[in-house]
Amino acid sequence: MKRILIFITIITLSSCKTDKTNKFDTNEKKTENVLNSETQKSENKLIGDWGIYVQIMNGLEMNCNVCPRIVFNDANSATLTLASGENENYKWNSEKGILRIEFIGENMSEHYLKNSEYKMNFDQRKEYLELTLSLTEKEQYILRK
Repeated sequence: MKRILIFITIITLSSCKTDKTNKFDTNEKKTENVLNSETQKSENKLIGDWGIYVQIMNGLEMNCNVCPRIVFNDANSATLTLASGENENYKWNSEKGILRIEFIGENMSEHYLKNSEYKMNFDQRKEYLELTLSLTEKEQYILRK
């Protein structure tokens, strides 16, 4: 009789541990799904034709007269068109609010956007969507579409 009670106790305790593990696994999957969903939403907002209206370098804000435009494609490529009509090609990806941009042209020393990771901040305004790409607080690009 004593052995049967010990056996039942062991089975009961081991089944409790399994339930907790499954709950943690489920919560981890939910968190991963939320992060993937947020990344997908950011990518959907990013895709399209943007004007680069403000560039902040060393804390100095520079507005442009003839603004460069960048088109982010859903194939993780982008084309930036300068005021001169010249094009620069980039590849990009985003995850958790970070945009990684890499120039894929021939002349690596001269291109408009730095190869780097930019923090993305979307701001829906009344008439347009604004995107701030930040390397630091003193180095940013402000895009609008």
